[in-house]
Amino acid sequence: MLPENTKRGFITVKLKDGEKKLCFTTNALVEAEETLGQSIPSMFSGGENAVLRNFGFKAIRILLWAGIRGAGSKWSLSAVGSQMESSRLGEYSEAIIKALASAMGTELEDTEGPEELDPTGPEDLHPPG
Repeated sequence: MLPENTKRGFITVKLKDGEKKLCFTTNALVEAEETLGQSIPSMFSGGENAVLRNFGFKAIRILLWAGIRGAGSKWSLSAVGSQMESSRLGEYSEAIIKALASAMGTELEDTEGPEELDPTGPEDLHPPG
């Protein structure tokens, strides 16, 4: 896989015939919103469950298309759809979210849970009896 350049917003995604880069430029985001019929931020309102509801096949295809066009490709919406593999929808969603976060200058938080704290607490908070 090609290296990702998250500082510039380029994220690599694997399609049937190879890899493409995603980059959400302003024009790419506007094209996506026009084609989706809703704003990108509205897709994320309501937390993680809303994102899962809003990222259906149609939205994933449109967002991939817009991101691929933002990276310089002239692919059509139907060409992107013909290159998608249904077994990779989760990967596509992750790549879209990473590319959107990068475009907005947002660092994604670590997906691992917080480090477990010592259940007894720090020693200095428990003076000897």
